[in-house]
Amino acid sequence: VAVLLLSRRPGTVLRAGATALVLGLLGYLPFAITGTFAMSEMRWPVSPGTWAWLIVGDEFTSTWASRVGQAAGAVLLAALVVLSLRRRMPMPSA
Repeated sequence: VAVLLLSRRPGTVLRAGATALVLGLLGYLPFAITGTFAMSEMRWPVSPGTWAWLIVGDEFTSTWASRVGQAAGAVLLAALVVLSLRRRMPMPSA
């Protein structure tokens, strides 16, 4: 997602972002239509020996809310890296 920020044209970024969003949502459409869409009930245990386990311990179970927060943090960090590199590197204007 953050690679969209490489373009210096807002229209290109918006069109590509909208396309990525629609295509991503289309992957879930069959499950939503058939009624077997139970993603909000998924839980992921934290594995011992990982960085997350060192921070939160054994009793934490990751939910969709924490996964969305994790994804948002990763996208934000990647976007900051892309924007920082874009300022330093000359980009051809096509």
